[in-house]
Order: sequence, then structure tokens, then C-alpha cells
Amino acid sequence: MEERPLLRLPTPIRGKADRKRGRAVGPKGPGRERQKERLAPRFDRLARAIDENRIDALRDDPDGIAPERALVFEVVGNIGDFIAAAQRIGLAYEGEIETEIEADDDFFVEDKEGRKPTVAARLYLTLPDEQAVRQLVRLWRLFCEGRRLPPGFGDWREVFLHLRDLRPWGPQDRLPEDAKEILKRRLAEEPGKHLRVEAELWLRRERERGEARDRVRRVVEADGGHIRHECLLPDIRYHGLLLEVPPAAVRKLLEGTSIPLLRCDDVMVLRPQSVLRAPLAPEEEPAAPPEAADAVPPAETPRGPMAALFDGMPMQNHARLQGRLVIDDPDGVEARSLVQARRHGTAMASLILHGDLARPDGGGTLDTSLHVRPVLIPMGPNGRACERTDPDRLVVDTIWRAVGRMKRGEGSTPPVAPDVVFVNLSLGDESRPFAGLISPLARAIDHLAWTHRLLFLISAGNIADTFPLDGHATWGELEDLSPEERETIRAARA
Repeated sequence: MEERPLLRLPTPIRGKADRKRGRAVGPKGPGRERQKERLAPRFDRLARAIDENRIDALRDDPDGIAPERALVFEVVGNIGDFIAAAQRIGLAYEGEIETEIEADDDFFVEDKEGRKPTVAARLYLTLPDEQAVRQLVRLWRLFCEGRRLPPGFGDWREVFLHLRDLRPWGPQDRLPEDAKEILKRRLAEEPGKHLRVEAELWLRRERERGEARDRVRRVVEADGGHIRHECLLPDIRYHGLLLEVPPAAVRKLLEGTSIPLLRCDDVMVLRPQSVLRAPLAPEEEPAAPPEAADAVPPAETPRGPMAALFDGMPMQNHARLQGRLVIDDPDGVEARSLVQARRHGTAMASLILHGDLARPDGGGTLDTSLHVRPVLIPMGPNGRACERTDPDRLVVDTIWRAVGRMKRGEGSTPPVAPDVVFVNLSLGDESRPFAGLISPLARAIDHLAWTHRLLFLISAGNIADTFPLDGHATWGELEDLSPEERETIRAARA
């Protein structure tokens, strides 16, 4: 725990704003007339389809904007309350990604040094019905005529002024660039092995979900793959499939080949399988203080659990943990976990119950037991390479079921730990960097925290890549640098 100490934030102080610096420089836009020239063909095409009652015809046109497809609004600069304004006309918000774009004659940031790249937000929204399409076209026409937009829709003027692109959700959105890099790496590590890929489908109406799944299944099976697992969570608008795809099909995805899976309108996004992982590090544990090493369970029985640990299987009979753990293992993880491989779960359970034993001040011992739900399975030679979530299930389903069983019960089983209010999930998903569209797991945790009044403690990073710091061999050397020296290193790597 000493390797990455907590950073103590300084006490905030009130100061005066420096008025000499002026306002921040925002991106320059092309103006209303240029936007009409650039974007009118997109909106005119949509308007003609409405006027001629040909909305359905657009659905078969890969270049068309169909009302039951998602639209990608690429907006440059601050868009204010655009999402709320979009929802007023019936658009459903699905997520967003920020991306840096090169300066051009239409959009750029300019300062003393000239034109610089700016940032565009790709906003993913769906048009659920014809009325939403009509409203969108109506607002565009008012903007083009220079007329005042209706009350509550003023933000649309700024959106139209800063709209860089409007297009249907397409193949370039279904397979993000960071997902390609992860798939490329996994393919290189095991070139002849089928890969697991998650397909998140658009959440259709209940009677249409089975049809959407079957269409995806036929596409996957035509390429030699199959569906391993399905998860449907309407509460978070999630319908996911875990696919097993042969390496040849993965190579086509990476090469940009227009294979059916990438063109399938039922698929919202494709990503490598999300995996929560805890490495079995080879280093020795730091020596504990003598009094801690001799610790034994208290004579009295601890109170029922108020905290839960979702992690690997711990050593129940460890001297510091005996009699303090309440383990719920409906998936039979214990039978697959060698005792000597139960490292991460044991360490986290000890940390929660006793604090950091390597620190002189310790942290005190909880007077409650700890609810433990094993969600990691030892994998690799002799089960000692790493601990990870079940490769045959979607991880969002594993966490959703664990919380549901704990707070609501499962089948005929009553809630197993209804009084828990804290959940520790110190595991990172290397397939989902903290950027771009919010992940299904993040949506699930947000919903579960609100619904069950839980506090999730998530303390693991998920960026495993390293980068060199020339001249600084240890973490301590980096910590000893002044803020100015650290900034110099950051600027050099930018």
C-alpha cells in the first residue's frame, strides 16, 4: 500500500480572479450562411422524405438518415444544454465521445501562435419517431431563415452554428479505435484462437428483441462464430451478447473490411470482452508488526456485515480473517481456487477489516463481519497466472446478479446481505479505458448505487501500459520533483 500513497489535497483558499487574462479563447465557427451551404443537403434529404411520406425508404439507404437509426452530431466547442434541448424534441441520448480535430477553414482555435486544433464532441442520439424528425427539420429551417427559435430551444442555434457533421451511426462508430488496438494486441498474443467480443445491441421494444438477437446470431454464425452469453437489463437500456469470433473474422474487422457484423444495424457497438482482472503479483508481503501478526479473532461474534467485497476468493482461515467473513459463493468459485492463489481477495479483505497493517497507526479493526462475493476465477497454469471474471459471461451480468442477490434475493433465496451499504470493487477493466461512451458496467453501477442506496468504492486503474521517464528510475524520484519539473516532463511527452 505504500507504493501508491494517497495524495492529500491542499486546503482551498479564496482568491481574486486575474482580470487581466481576459476570457478563454473559444473555437471559431463558419457562420450561418456557410453552415447552410455545408449541411443543407443532409437536412433537405430528410425533409423531402417527410414531405413525400418516404421515411421508410431511407432505412434501406446506407447514406440516408433514418428515424429509427442513431444520429451522430459532431459539435465543436461548448454545446451548453444541448442534450436537454435535444430530449425536448424526442431525441434519446445514448452517449458521447470527445475527440481532437485538426483546424480547417471552418472550425479552428486561433491565438498569437496561429490556428490550433480544437475539440469536437460526438453526440450519439436516436430519433425514435417521425415527430422527432419533423421537429429537427423545423428547427433547422428556422435557423436558416435567421428567425428566433421557440422558447426552450435556443441552444439549437448554437448547435447548428457549431455542427461539424451530422450522419447516421455507422461502422466507424460500431468499432472504436481503442477497441481495435486491444483486439489487435489480443490477436497477436494468441493468433490462432477465437476471440471473445461484446456486441451491445440497441435496446428495442420487447417484442423485437428476440428478432434482433437472431439477426445478429445469423451474421455471426455465417462467419464461423457463435453466441456464448446474452444479458438483457432494460433498467439501464442494455442488451448485450458475448460473441466468440474466429481470428479470420477479427482480422477483417481490423482491416476495415465491410463484413456483415460491422454493417448490422442492430449492433450499437463492438468491443473486446470486458474483463475485471487482479494479477497474482510475485512480490512478498511487507512484514507486519508483531502484534498484528499474532492477531486472533475476538471472542465475541462480529456484527452482521455492512460492507461487501466483490473480488477473488480469500483465505477464510487466515489468522486475521477467521470468523470475520460471510462468503456467498453461488457460482462455485471456491472449488476452482487454489488456496495459494487467493492473494488479492485476501489482501483486500484484510485491508477493509483491519486497515493498512504496514502503517504504524494501522486504522483500527471493524466490529462487523465482511460480506464476500467471489467474482474472480484463477486462470492460467495451475490457476496462478491471474484472477479474472468468468470468461463465459458478460461482466455486467456478474456484478448485477451479485448486487441483486445481496439486496433483493435470487429466486427462492432471500437477500443474503440486506444491510450492506458499502461495496468494494478494486478491480480494473483493461478493455474499457475511462474515456468515450460510458460502459455498460458503469451504467449498471450508477443504477445499482441509486436504487439500493449503495456506495461503491472503486479504487483500481485500468491502464496497464507503461511509459518511460528518462532519468527517473523509481516512483520516489518522481515524487521528489517540483511541480514545475513534473510539468516539464508532461509537456515533453505531449
